[in-house]
Amino acid sequence: MKSKFYAVKNGRQCGLFYTWDDCLAQVKGFKGAEYKSFATRQEALAYLQETDTEQSSISKWLEEGWLVAFCDGSFEENINRFSYGVVIVNKDESTTELSGCSDNEQYMAHRNISGEILGAVHSMKYALDNGYSRLVIFHDLQGLSKWADLEWKADSPITKKYADVVNNFYKLQIKIKFEKVTGHSNNKYNDMADRLAKNALHNKEMDDLSILERPSLFSF
Repeated sequence: MKSKFYAVKNGRQCGLFYTWDDCLAQVKGFKGAEYKSFATRQEALAYLQETDTEQSSISKWLEEGWLVAFCDGSFEENINRFSYGVVIVNKDESTTELSGCSDNEQYMAHRNISGEILGAVHSMKYALDNGYSRLVIFHDLQGLSKWADLEWKADSPITKKYADVVNNFYKLQIKIKFEKVTGHSNNKYNDMADRLAKNALHNKEMDDLSILERPSLFSF
């Protein structure tokens, strides 16, 4: 039997362990434990290093006054729904989770992309509603930044709505940056957003999609 290597990201003691018993002693009964087994030592060390780099990067954004958001989308063909999941990392490093789904036929053709767009806009609304002036969105869909920054032509109903509400409402009030991450790469917050999106597919209530409409900048 091949040996396994156990990497503990969050436990009584974090690090690399060479037996399951040693790993179990660090995570059993520990709230929020994070750990994985790997076939090679190199893979286990890369997993541990990724956490340090990821958290260091997020802390830097937070220290500079940015609100951090991780967005993802999902789609399920047999129920014709798309959904979004957002993990907000607040300035105190606490997290806020946002999610929802829709069965709107007008936007169904873009499948999970429609969900990712909804997630991005919901993160912008959260930033504005909570008094932030700067937001960085971590995402794995390249189009989120390209349509928002007008580098790609928005040529479908939902991408047109997205480009319009971002450029003619949110960008007039807050500074927005986009950071590309690799999907399904063991990024803690991105994986959380992915799970939120998948779970939201089965919500009883549908989003009304008013988030895609440009609000008035002034109330009378």
